[in-house]
Amino acid sequence: MQFRLIIQTLKPYLPQVKDWINDLLRQHSPLVKPLSDFTFQRLPKYYSRDLINSTKIIVVDKIPMIPLADMGLIQFGNFEKLDATGVTYLNTIFVRSDCQKEEWLYFHELIHILQWRAFGCDDFLLLYGLGLFQWQDDYSKTPLEVMAYENQDIFQKFNIPFNVEGKLTFQIERYKTLIERLKNPTT
Repeated sequence: MQFRLIIQTLKPYLPQVKDWINDLLRQHSPLVKPLSDFTFQRLPKYYSRDLINSTKIIVVDKIPMIPLADMGLIQFGNFEKLDATGVTYLNTIFVRSDCQKEEWLYFHELIHILQWRAFGCDDFLLLYGLGLFQWQDDYSKTPLEVMAYENQDIFQKFNIPFNVEGKLTFQIERYKTLIERLKNPTT
């Protein structure tokens, strides 16, 4: 299936997905803690104070996944069934309770926060959906996850701080250009 056709197939589902995310965040709002309340030593060496201060954390026993198959996107059923340790919606990270002290997990999910910020809600969801269409059997190969996993790997293997936001700028800009071209059927 052509990428443009995939994007056009996904677009009508955006309002329903966004409503689900907003409802989820509202329902869990009493559980929100700021990331800055956590005592991670390495994260401030990689991310800006603004990002850390504006990121919300919700600790849960089971990670809430968007019920895409129930919404009509049955090809994403496997993704929904992941036993995830964390997921990011907008500026909020849901962390599974048994992993809440794992700094690498927050490092990974903060990359998704940066992606949500850079792409905006619609384009983030479209790009993630496009990746899931391509890599239905392995979500970790989707473009947004590749960015997160590659940097997480560096974070876990080396103790050499780097500016994650600056490093991602080129990759994000390249994907922003791509998604704009795919959304516009005349180019």
